[in-house]
Amino acid sequence: MLYLHKHGVSLPIKRRLKEWILYSKTEESNKFIPFVQSLINDRNKRGQGNRSFSTLRVNQKSYFIKTTEITQLQAQLRATFGWRRRVGGYGWPISEIINTNHVIQKGLNTPQLYGFGYKRSRIGLVNEVFLVTDWLENHVNGLEWLNSGKAEPQQFFKVFFLSMLDMHRKKIWHLDYWVENVVLSPSNPSTINIIDFENCYIGDNAYISETLGFQFGFIYYMKASYYISEKAYDETVAEALKAYKNINEEAFQIFYSYSKKNHIGRKERREIPLKGTFPRDRANL
Repeated sequence: MLYLHKHGVSLPIKRRLKEWILYSKTEESNKFIPFVQSLINDRNKRGQGNRSFSTLRVNQKSYFIKTTEITQLQAQLRATFGWRRRVGGYGWPISEIINTNHVIQKGLNTPQLYGFGYKRSRIGLVNEVFLVTDWLENHVNGLEWLNSGKAEPQQFFKVFFLSMLDMHRKKIWHLDYWVENVVLSPSNPSTINIIDFENCYIGDNAYISETLGFQFGFIYYMKASYYISEKAYDETVAEALKAYKNINEEAFQIFYSYSKKNHIGRKERREIPLKGTFPRDRANL
């Protein structure tokens, strides 16, 4: 996976344990691979899904570790040799490593990257990828905060939209941005840290109006509607939009109205900043 270096993903410490390779920036990383192995063992016992995650505490420091099994041969070949998917991106776990590194370099509020690694099969193909980031102590995700009864929903979404604006100014277009993908301290809820950059487009965007329409609509579809009325949400969105210039109102409204009411798959979301369309639902727009 040396192809990651051309994306600026490089950590100074390299560790090898049989078929496992780890890159990290902390001497405590000798604990990472055994912990990932324990996560996989637990996952196999449960027989559920291909992804596991948990926190690991080493001395006085806590880390968040997520590992993903790659089962399909084509996906293993892409992960091993750095081949891109037909739509132009890498597989999801590889994309998360690259995107996490990029957003940190751009100065976004997000947990720091402490390591990443992979396991090879008997024939040398990558079949497991893991990521290690900082675990922010005494933080809750946005959904937990809204459920706590301490949050004022409309004020929360104002802050939430300001964090999205900060991403856009840095040319970061998070395509899975919803309340569970941010974490905050209850003692300082005005500062949000953004997480989970698997599905993220970074760069110039020729379809800002369409992408904004999707993002604001997606946030409402993904649980915001449980905490704020549609009228109040629309008003908060309208206020947030004042920070953007040259928005095509018609394009925005088409995507916004659709995304508030309809599920849009991960691959379809990726098409929006690239082509300005929902490939499978174009006829409905």
